[in-house]
This record gives sequence, structure tokens and C-alpha cells, in this order.
Amino acid sequence: MLAGIEEALSRRCEVAMRAVNALLSGAIDYAGLFPPAGLDLETTVRNYAAYRAGRDSWALGRLVLPAARLAEFVDRWPQYVAEWPISLLLGTDFDTEMRLAIDVGLRLDVVECRPAALGDVVEICRRMPSDGLLFVESLAGCASRESLAAIADAGACAKVRTGGVTAEAIPPASAVASFLVACAESGVRLKATAGLHHAIRGEYRLTYEPLSARAGMHGFVNFFAGATAAYEGANGAEIERILNDGERANFRMTTAGLEWDGHSLSTEAIQKMRDQFAISFGSCSFEEPMEEMREIGRASCRERV
Repeated sequence: MLAGIEEALSRRCEVAMRAVNALLSGAIDYAGLFPPAGLDLETTVRNYAAYRAGRDSWALGRLVLPAARLAEFVDRWPQYVAEWPISLLLGTDFDTEMRLAIDVGLRLDVVECRPAALGDVVEICRRMPSDGLLFVESLAGCASRESLAAIADAGACAKVRTGGVTAEAIPPASAVASFLVACAESGVRLKATAGLHHAIRGEYRLTYEPLSARAGMHGFVNFFAGATAAYEGANGAEIERILNDGERANFRMTTAGLEWDGHSLSTEAIQKMRDQFAISFGSCSFEEPMEEMREIGRASCRERV
């Protein structure tokens, strides 16, 4: 009897992991330099090297590196310039920064920016390789349809800020839902940044300080589930419900994919969404989201056995 239960549990876990892999494969861009972690460059590089060699490397995306730290990175760790996948975060002098990146051998296959004017997006795109991805963050937070139209016309992608170290920095679910719908309708690929340390929406500490204020924060499972629904044509109201759901038990990895509140998002649909729509999310922590994802996976494996 026990052997049968263990065999069933093993089979269920193996199948459920397909959905987990589709959801998180290469999804977490490591941004250890940024708040609330705010690590120094040496610690960030050491952590990223360890994550690349660790058991969860399959979920690790790019190292987010500000252009202002590129010269130091190249000087201290030249062996990683061509080896590591890097997402270069531009500052205000994008022309000089991109020239430096090219001079030191960085491919510029992924670049992020927050331009002072949308007209700069076209100029930055001209300096990108033909297969490069430029993620543009709007100064207004969740980009408007007008901004997304300009981003689409330039052949760029969108970047949405989903949190921060203050409650005011966290956009409401309605704004994120509208952003996802607008991106889907405009055919614009996207990534998220900030605030997605946790798998499921809930009230969490805003920083790692013991006495930190708490606020309702978005979950990366909610976000990717909402992105999948948006990519498949769901309306804003339904996506907002997904983003606002803080019940962990409502999200289950099944033999079919990800089940949410009786709705099934197939593994194939999730994989297509990740490949063609919501590419990744930046997080100053890699270990925290992975541990929470493992807990969801374990809970899913235990069900119905």
C-alpha cells in the first residue's frame, strides 16, 4: 500500500514539474544590486555564480547589471563578460553606455531602459543587434496604450514595475491587468520588475528589515497566470481576479498545467506565453521565490494521492 502511494506521488510530482518548469524556466532575472536586498557588486556576482552552479539554475535568468557598474564588472570579472547572460540597465547617457558595452564585448542581446522621452527608444533600438530585446519602462509606471503603441512601433518590449520598498510603489491589480491586456492586444512582449519575491499575492514586509512596514504585494504565480490568461484573450476583470487572489490553495500544479479556482491553464499555454509574451521578472532575491515555488510544488504533489 505504501509503495503504491509513493509511486503515485512520484508520478504526480514528475508531471506537475512540467508545469513548474514551463512557468519558471529562465524566468528570474537576478537583481541583487537593487533594493530591498541592495547588495554590493562582489556579493551579487558571487551569488549569481553560485546560482548558475546550483540545483535551481534552470529557473535563473539574466544578471541585471546597471551600465554604471559595467566598467567595474569588466575590470574585476572579465571572464564572465561573454559567458554570462546579462541584461544591461541603461542610465541617462545611453549612447556612451552602449558604446562601452560593445567595446568590452557585451552582446547587448537584452537591454533595459527608462527613457526620458519615448523618442529615445527609437535611437536605442538602432544601436541594438537585430535579434536583441529592449525592455522599456514607462515613467508613468504601468505604460499607457499610447506608450505601448510607441514601444511597439519601435520594435521594443515593455517593462512594468510591480512593486517597491513603499506601499505607494505597488500598482493596483487593476492597473497591472490593464497593462497585460494592452500588451497582449498590441503584440508587445514584456517583463516585470520589483516586488515579485513571493509566489502568491499577500501581505508581506516591504524590506528585509525586522521592523519593516507591510503591504499587499503581487505574486509571481499570479502574474504569470494573469499573463497567460491575457495572452489567451481574457478580459481585464478576469485577470484582475487572478492577480488579487491571495489563497495559495487556489493555485495548483496538475497533470494538465496550472489550475486556478477551477480554471485550467495548460502547460503548453504557459510555455507559449513565456516564450512569446511575458519573458521574465527581475528579483533582488533568487532563493526566496524558488523556496516558495517548491512549497507550491510539494503541496500539488500531495493532493489526490
